[in-house]
Amino acid sequence: NFGSAAPIDIEILGYEVEEGQQYAKTLMTKLRALSAGDGTPLMTDLQLSREENYPQLDVQVDRQKAGVLGVSEQQVAQTVLATLVGNNQFAPIPWTDPKTGNEYDINVRARDASRGSVEDLSQAQIRSAQGRVVSLETVASAVRQVLDETPPPDGFTVRLGGQAAAQQEAFQGLGFAGLLAVVLVYMVLASQFKSLVDPLVIMFSVPLGVAGVALMLWATGTSLSVNSFMGIIMMIGIVVSNGVLLVDFANVLRRRGKSLHDATVEAGRTRLRPILMTTIATLVGLVPMALGVGEGSETNLPLARAVIGGLTVSTGLTLFFVPVLYTWFDRFADRRPDEDDEDETQAHAPVEKPA
Repeated sequence: NFGSAAPIDIEILGYEVEEGQQYAKTLMTKLRALSAGDGTPLMTDLQLSREENYPQLDVQVDRQKAGVLGVSEQQVAQTVLATLVGNNQFAPIPWTDPKTGNEYDINVRARDASRGSVEDLSQAQIRSAQGRVVSLETVASAVRQVLDETPPPDGFTVRLGGQAAAQQEAFQGLGFAGLLAVVLVYMVLASQFKSLVDPLVIMFSVPLGVAGVALMLWATGTSLSVNSFMGIIMMIGIVVSNGVLLVDFANVLRRRGKSLHDATVEAGRTRLRPILMTTIATLVGLVPMALGVGEGSETNLPLARAVIGGLTVSTGLTLFFVPVLYTWFDRFADRRPDEDDEDETQAHAPVEKPA
């Protein structure tokens, strides 16, 4: 009934429009014939909500092309409606007569020559937001600067609210989560390596990854958002695993009797393949998400690009930076072998056979 107030609605569901229309007319005739005992009709104002042979236009939006151009489906629908019937369908323009004070709703639509056929609709222009979008944090920073330069009068307070405040609160929460992730990873590594120096060497790969994230977001024009912040947290775990492969195997080689230099070089050469395999597999899996392939994938763009940028830069620099730090920090490390180390050393020691 399209919003009309009616105590009884009869819904007819089916696939054949003409048969449904004929069935509705049959019901309408029988319902009008119903009456009370004194001949009074039981129902009045019976109506069919669907007009017969009513023209219908189905507009299908290419979502991928619209997403690339920065146009939403709502903008397309509003443009088609405004072109055909005017803006009264969704946003009438109020105008007040300055002489009489009477208020009128102004309806604006395309002229008859521009909306006479379906082909005319293809010429309707939709304003795209691409190239004019400024990230929220940039505007919020400018507003905060104005507020700082313009203090309120005595007895007044001013603060920034709305989406800017929600975004700032979300960034603070994610920043704390990222810091907590780094601390927890360091504690786990310290307990596993039984050293405070080796985990510190591994954790130096995290700033390299953050630099890669910043470079990728700048190169692709992606703003720092909640999703990209989540990508940074994901990147921390992946980057740390690469450093663990290097440092752990270097420690194993040193316990087997190799020198610091030889153990570091051999660890880098041996662990190069698994590190590259893990990194490349992760990057290839994130490429479709970073390119926005598929419907609704625009939400995951910042997350995928953040992980790709951080992982690419950190992997390339970790293979050189971590071994250098490992050799330099070795002077502070306490290489006391534990029982597991002694068992492993004995397992690789040559066995003397009796003469």
